[in-house]
Amino acid sequence: MSGFLTEEAIQFLVQYYPITPQKKPALLHSMRVASYMYINGYSEDLCVAGLLHDAIEDTPITKEMIAEKYGDHVSNIVEANSKNLSLPKEAILEDIVQRCSQYGQDAMIVKIIEVYDNYLFYTRQIQE
Repeated sequence: MSGFLTEEAIQFLVQYYPITPQKKPALLHSMRVASYMYINGYSEDLCVAGLLHDAIEDTPITKEMIAEKYGDHVSNIVEANSKNLSLPKEAILEDIVQRCSQYGQDAMIVKIIEVYDNYLFYTRQIQE
């Protein structure tokens, strides 16, 4: 794993990231997810998918743009981890977990690490 594709994906994500303030530092969250995956030896495709897991929700980046740059496997993982905002709020998480489960282990790995990072972030917020 060279890391250069992950570095290129960081540049890609930052290029499209909105400047407006957000309730939670989502760009840093995405970078923490990718960093955790990279440090723990996950494949570069998984690191890129972890980095881009919220890109469809938070930026103008589309599944097609991701597929063109990083392939269908990465774009499918990102899509599986993306919220379907046409669903009622209480059904969104279950839908994501079902889609990740259907896509397979790689999508579930990204989801688990993403949820873990959110847990750490919110736990730290409560303690401060």
